[in-house]
Amino acid sequence: METLNLYAPVVDIYKSAVKASFDALSTFTDQSEELTGKLLESVPSLPEEGKKFASLYFSESKKGQALLKKLVETNLDIDWMAQEAPQKSLEALEKFNKGVFKEAAVIQKEVKPLVDKVTEQLPKEVKELVEYSEEAVKSGSEKLQENVIQGFETAKKSLADISATGKKASK
Repeated sequence: METLNLYAPVVDIYKSAVKASFDALSTFTDQSEELTGKLLESVPSLPEEGKKFASLYFSESKKGQALLKKLVETNLDIDWMAQEAPQKSLEALEKFNKGVFKEAAVIQKEVKPLVDKVTEQLPKEVKELVEYSEEAVKSGSEKLQENVIQGFETAKKSLADISATGKKASK
């Protein structure tokens, strides 16, 4: 037990470094958003859709950073010597992925009208290519989500099997 106490200061330093990194990333994102906004305002001929896209990009980027920060903080708070540590880590990772997929769906939904507006003046052949690309991204995203969900189910089953095997062996 005393060995674990020796690691506490190292863990605290690591946690502080992670927090400082996320704070720096947040500050950088805020400053980038502000600068981008000023640059976009200085271009009067820029379509409103371009400005909306930039705003959406930064908004969703901040949400993604918040999700990642929550995952990292959750994993830092896990007692890695406890028997349930792998399960808790898997649960945190699964929650993170669900959040990412939820945000990806929001982004796809919000970007669609912007893309439609921008492409309405393009030739028919180009519109078809854009529609094909949109469908490919949507299909790929759905397939990725299915595979990730299946991977989590397999991992949960494996952890349950390992836990059950460990309990039998300790008896």
